[in-house]
Amino acid sequence: MSSTEDFERLALQFRRATILPQLPGSAIQLLKMLEQTDATDPTLERIITSDPALAASIIRIASSAMYGSNKVTTIRRAMLRIGERSIKSLALSLAMQSMTHSVAKSSRFDPHRFSRHSLFVGMMASALHARMETTKGNLDWASEELLAIGILHDLHFGILARIAPETYAKAVSLAIDNGLPLDCSVEIVLGKPAHELAILMFETWGLPEIFLEATRALYDHPEDERDIKSSGALIAAQNLAKADFAIESWQLASTGNLATNWPLPPQDELDATVQVVRNEAEAFLQTTLAVAI
Repeated sequence: MSSTEDFERLALQFRRATILPQLPGSAIQLLKMLEQTDATDPTLERIITSDPALAASIIRIASSAMYGSNKVTTIRRAMLRIGERSIKSLALSLAMQSMTHSVAKSSRFDPHRFSRHSLFVGMMASALHARMETTKGNLDWASEELLAIGILHDLHFGILARIAPETYAKAVSLAIDNGLPLDCSVEIVLGKPAHELAILMFETWGLPEIFLEATRALYDHPEDERDIKSSGALIAAQNLAKADFAIESWQLASTGNLATNWPLPPQDELDATVQVVRNEAEAFLQTTLAVAI
């Protein structure tokens, strides 16, 4: 079978809701709330209440040492303690882990490293974007949107490992042996860009258009330096993730220079921000893993 035939076969699977692992309804509702300016705490509370697993996880995390020693017993108090931003991160992180935990070990997919990378990119992109918002005002996307986009930006690799473990393992071997980023090795194996599968995945799930726009911006690497685009924060965060996890033998992050059209803070401030976000992502991941058991 040729690379093109492999891609078309996978594309068909990514288009079929009966084959593609499904995001929980609560996660989809939270993502759609990103486009609503009139979303309220009671709306968020209703979404959480409708998903018993998410509700239990939020209460357990709000009662964990990460947020203090006092136990909480209601969703409302849990929301107040951990905040809307963390709730959305939690819902997406748990959804991502539920869809990737059953990936065959033979696929060479590391769910922990994948989740850590995704959380770091989402949190770092949001932090960089928030810093710029204070000086430039409104940009094309909001920091909350960057958080969600960053967490889900590489999920198509996890789904690929679950649906076609042999294809994914072949791409990983190619990446490791030749020092290539994963998106490049997948493109070599399949004959087409991997992010086209991501777009199909988001369309099948019916996610807001911003996720499709962000995927195209992230992997097409726009070079318009005349204007500051929010995608620059996402690209910078992804590349920082590669640099930050360089101590590992291999990373999921794509290669490339830090986005030149995104003004980064001074080096000492950037280093401090990277360390804070890294610690936050790791702590958050450890907590969500604990409640998922």
